[in-house]
Amino acid sequence: MTFFWNLKGDKVIWIIIFILFAISFLLVFSCAHSVKSLVMHTLHLFLGFFIIKIASQIPYKYFTNFSFVLFICSIVLLLWAMLTPSFVYDDFNNPIDASRWITIFGFTFQPSELAKFSLILLLARNLALSKRYTFKSSLVPIFIPILIVIFLTIKSNASTALIIFFISSLVLFISNLSFKILLKFWIIGLISFSILLFLILPFSNNNRIETWKSRVTSFLNPEQSQNYQYEIARKFISSAGWFGVGAGKGSDFLPAADSDFIYTYSILEYGTIMGVFILLLYLVFYYRIILIARKINSNFPYLVVLGLGTLFVVQAFINIGVNLGLLPTTGQTLPLLSRGGSSIWMMCLSIGIILNISSTIHEK
Repeated sequence: MTFFWNLKGDKVIWIIIFILFAISFLLVFSCAHSVKSLVMHTLHLFLGFFIIKIASQIPYKYFTNFSFVLFICSIVLLLWAMLTPSFVYDDFNNPIDASRWITIFGFTFQPSELAKFSLILLLARNLALSKRYTFKSSLVPIFIPILIVIFLTIKSNASTALIIFFISSLVLFISNLSFKILLKFWIIGLISFSILLFLILPFSNNNRIETWKSRVTSFLNPEQSQNYQYEIARKFISSAGWFGVGAGKGSDFLPAADSDFIYTYSILEYGTIMGVFILLLYLVFYYRIILIARKINSNFPYLVVLGLGTLFVVQAFINIGVNLGLLPTTGQTLPLLSRGGSSIWMMCLSIGIILNISSTIHEK
């Protein structure tokens, strides 16, 4: 108990983290196809814990100027991913761009995870520096960074680009920007997205437009769906019942059971009760985020807490929505539950900063 109470920051959030880590380990242990993948996931969870612990000890003010360095690094890594493309094949056996990952010293890393994180920090910093932004003066520090990240991610990961646009819009909305400036940003964003979608991407090599069409069509017409993942997930959820089939008795026929569809797998093994419990964990997490934000008096930590906290929960809800058949397939993982490296690390870094901010509030 002494160890727990010595952890810095909101204790309820710490409890939620430990519970999510425990559930994640149990699920990946059950569905892992190799000992190596289980060991790697366990190492990622342990590293994630230390990232949270270290980040919670670092005064959040250090991230004010460091956000620009992180943002530049994320842009360089996104360009690296674009210039060293990798390919997978869609349902029509066409090669499509899957340039989401890069390899650094033998480790795979997803630059878009760093881009989401660093962009929120950069926006919070720039918005906190000035309270009298005009549309013209906000172009370089606010809108151009958002459009650059969206442009660099949309070709290989449209869902991430949409999440970035949504979270950025939220951060701008809760800042001191006038609604008139925000409306102009939305119009520019819509025009830019339309130009990318209809004029640039169709003529680029190995785009994912057919994949997007297939996923949306499968979602809108489930009876005619050819999406095997969606169909098998729906079947498992409907047959799981309240208590599931039992730990370690899940099926091997669910694709991406340890990543994109880990929520379905949790319901399959532990039933609807587990699905509701996981959903409640994310809701309680966001409730704590709102409580923390309401006690903050300065702009930068206020925007950081709500921006990073909302990113965490929105990604969770998107993944859960896909698993329940409420949204088209996106490829977004379930934060702190799905197997992965860069996604876990960046979410843990985000939580660590939130915990540090919450600790400064309690100290006051």
